[in-house]
Amino acid sequence: MTLVRRFGDWGIRDTELLGMLAHTARGNPGELATAATVAAARLGADPAPALDVLARRLEDDWRCLEEAGLLGPTAAPLLPLVEGFLADDHAWTRLYAAEAHWRITGDRSTAVPILTDLAEAFPLPALETLLAIGPPHPARLRPHLEHWATTDRRVLPDDDIFAPPTELPPDTRLRSAATRMLA
Repeated sequence: MTLVRRFGDWGIRDTELLGMLAHTARGNPGELATAATVAAARLGADPAPALDVLARRLEDDWRCLEEAGLLGPTAAPLLPLVEGFLADDHAWTRLYAAEAHWRITGDRSTAVPILTDLAEAFPLPALETLLAIGPPHPARLRPHLEHWATTDRRVLPDDDIFAPPTELPPDTRLRSAATRMLA
């Protein structure tokens, strides 16, 4: 699934690749189909199939919020569904909903307070999204940022075994994000 998502990131516009993504979407259920239709839409295919799949899944499944966010403003018709997750009981769901909302609307006013509230519990994803949103960064995070930027101690556990591999360990990424936010 990670590779299918990356096709959308890479922006390779190729007819054969779009055909392969369409075939993957038709032949697989759930998350893989969602990732394939979203990647195809990001590469210039008709976004309607991706919006249809996401609309069905977002009715009760937060796990495709990231995919909705990847569509950016194209996902505007999904905004009411995304907004429904902003007050969810689960912190991870709120985190993904806040990021998706910002990516769809470009409006920081909804996402920044939620990400700020979640920064202590989920510092790395919250900070990386706040960095993507850009300054001004919330002043109330400054003491945490100073700690995270300078600590020699481990703050975060090792990456989830199901997460895509990264080049840098989580604590290094956290220190870097905190340092950039302080600059």
